[in-house]
Amino acid sequence: MADLFPLRALRYTAGAGGLSALVLSSPGEPETGSPHGAGRLLRGGDERARQWQKDGILRRESAPAFYIYEQEFRMFGRDRAVRGIVGLLDPGAEPPALLEEAGERGVRAEESALESGSLSLFPAAFLFRQDDPAAAARMELLSRGKPRYRFQKGGAVHRLWVVNDTLAVRELQKDFAGKKLLLAGSAARYEALLRRREYGGRVPALLMDAAQSGVTPVPYHCAAAMEAGRSAERLLAPCAPFFELISRENPREIPANLDALYRQGKTAFAAYTGGPGWTLMILKDRELPRLPGESEALRRLDATVFRRLVQNACGSGTEPARWVPSMEEAMRLADEAAGTAAFLLNPPRLKHLEEMAAAGEKLPSRTVSFLPQMPPGLLIFTP
Repeated sequence: MADLFPLRALRYTAGAGGLSALVLSSPGEPETGSPHGAGRLLRGGDERARQWQKDGILRRESAPAFYIYEQEFRMFGRDRAVRGIVGLLDPGAEPPALLEEAGERGVRAEESALESGSLSLFPAAFLFRQDDPAAAARMELLSRGKPRYRFQKGGAVHRLWVVNDTLAVRELQKDFAGKKLLLAGSAARYEALLRRREYGGRVPALLMDAAQSGVTPVPYHCAAAMEAGRSAERLLAPCAPFFELISRENPREIPANLDALYRQGKTAFAAYTGGPGWTLMILKDRELPRLPGESEALRRLDATVFRRLVQNACGSGTEPARWVPSMEEAMRLADEAAGTAAFLLNPPRLKHLEEMAAAGEKLPSRTVSFLPQMPPGLLIFTP
């Protein structure tokens, strides 16, 4: 259970110019491009933020506000739209359910910066289930007018509304009071924010209704080093008792093939070792043995099937497997590094993830991420 509070965030002013380039510059990128990009701001910390406020590049909200954020994008061949609300989250006595284990600290530049500075460019992302029609209608009404920001970048349209009317703020607080939340972002970021005290034990958060069709789980894919001289056929041979192995010729067809099987409710993976061909792997029998205390939802997840039946059977050579959130990146690793196999997975079903969270289970780190993600720097969180 948790409660939501308004905040006075920093925002780029209208005169800053090139908003899409500013807020979408990754904190991990070198200092190139715009001299006022979000990545440069994060590296400059509090001192740079204060200077940019003096220079009129940034401004602090005049009154505590909630922010309604909306993104339209295309994913897996479909147009999607998601709307959420940004505020300060008080986790309360019963913290939100965690989707993934935290994993190693400092995975991203943002999480590392949180340890020493007070700036944050990313809110922690959470899912909830909206069971109040009046609350849903209120969100819709508050986002009907002209947004404070609207820009297009990378094929997605981003919009932001500022809600600082006292009555609207009060009603939104009532709408979200006591909501059960599921952390759908970086556990490392969330835990780093919790360790800080700049916000009085509260966390900058983006809350999204899980019932929206645009809330999209995205799988991590596995890139594993094969043993020297081991062919793709030899690599996959131990998987033959569990999977139907079908040779294909055009790697560009991988997403369509996996998506078609996903829609049929089947568990399937693609194995790619570079070159013109690849292998479609379709699970023969879904009845995996259940481990003690394991839920049915966890047992049925594609990631669980992959780790038990593919990784255990095939192995990954002498080096640990790499998990990457992009199918294209996994395939690029297989193309560029001889002896690397890319295993490509379908996204998990949100229903299974929610069932797991309700049972108190967590996925291994680097299993799933969620779209949309709010661009870094659209809002800047600092006391």
